[in-house]
Amino acid sequence: MSLFTFRGGVHPLKERGAGKDATCSKAIREFVPEVVYIPLDTHIGSASTPCVKKGDTVLMGQKIADAVGGIGISVHASVSGTVKEVGNMQMLRSMPSPYIAIENDGNDTWVELKPMQNYENASKEEIISAIKEAGICGMGGASFPTHAKLNLPEGKTVDTVLVNGAECETFLTADDRLMVEEPEGIVKGLLIAMRAVDAKKGIICIEDNKPKAIEAIKKAVSGVQNMEVAVLKTKYPQGGEKQLIDAVLKRQVPSGGLPMDVHAVVINVGTAKAISDAVLEGKPLVSRVTTVTGAVKEPDNLLVRVGTRVIDAVNACGGYAETPGKILFGGSMTGNAIPNDEVPITKANNGIVVLNEKEAELPEEFACIRCSRCIDVCPIGLAPYELKVRLSKGDLDGAQEKNLEDCILCGACSYICPARRVLTPAFKEGKDMLAMRRKKA
Repeated sequence: MSLFTFRGGVHPLKERGAGKDATCSKAIREFVPEVVYIPLDTHIGSASTPCVKKGDTVLMGQKIADAVGGIGISVHASVSGTVKEVGNMQMLRSMPSPYIAIENDGNDTWVELKPMQNYENASKEEIISAIKEAGICGMGGASFPTHAKLNLPEGKTVDTVLVNGAECETFLTADDRLMVEEPEGIVKGLLIAMRAVDAKKGIICIEDNKPKAIEAIKKAVSGVQNMEVAVLKTKYPQGGEKQLIDAVLKRQVPSGGLPMDVHAVVINVGTAKAISDAVLEGKPLVSRVTTVTGAVKEPDNLLVRVGTRVIDAVNACGGYAETPGKILFGGSMTGNAIPNDEVPITKANNGIVVLNEKEAELPEEFACIRCSRCIDVCPIGLAPYELKVRLSKGDLDGAQEKNLEDCILCGACSYICPARRVLTPAFKEGKDMLAMRRKKA
């Protein structure tokens, strides 16, 4: 069978099954903490504004913060109980982030839900409004508000919606297990997304290292018109939007462009399931599947409530197996190191990876040997070593001319570099500086 793939890429931790062996066969298990600390600014867009105060009694699914701006999202209570705090804490951003803490009463009493009775006869606007009200954002890590992605600008058309089930990142198996255990919900979510953008075709894309997921999804799409499964060659970063579109549709997203520019939309499998829950059951996004693995005693795939602290999720997996040297939100290629284990899980957080002290050590950096391996693996076709030279000299304009802003920060160049050059962090800093410069201008 011919597998879909793209140019470049790497196979990180191949000898260890990309670190997925510890959890790929672990069924999803629900965990509910005593207190949730729900962040209000982890999506792309302005922070949501609290509409509850300390001491208020709230129901599960009740709106606790209003959306701000066109790409803001609403935030909902992930448990029923009493508002304990409305404040700020250090999370992933440089400045403290707003949050709402709710003490769980243990009842999970839902607010009155209002499912859409017949989405097949609903307008695009009604579907997108339901998705917006549910507070759904990209659950594969990007956290871009889903209603904004599906609300196409004037003149833009989409013929295909791709559901991203590649899960190419190391260690993570949350999407794999979701496809195995909830395939019908993913298919229904895709159908709803197709209707929202008037797409005629839907494709669920899965890497070939997930045979049970492929089997479950193929069974679920059997008999569904205009929907199919694309089996991808296992390679990182196959789950990048541009790489997925290139591999499956053979279309090139232009520099600085978006998938809609080549008539496609890409959503994560978790996002598809959340869309189904929102439209068919009226449920807002208040929980997600997250892989907890690495230096923990019992690695697992947990269905956690949004706002669950990392330490509570780790303790639900038996606690730390070794002294943690670094804790990542996400896999080891693109994951973000968190400042401490009090940080709460967000809607976009698909994994908690605990590295021991040895694994967390940074390798010594040497001079570039001009081997060109970074060029060979770059999925965008950039010359990472040239970008690094320009950024090291403070030549931001020169880096921009070499298409720095097209870098997807996948880390493939850093992974393959025999000199252990610090490439991807330098590119992220450079992109941030360009963005800041544009903002000031």
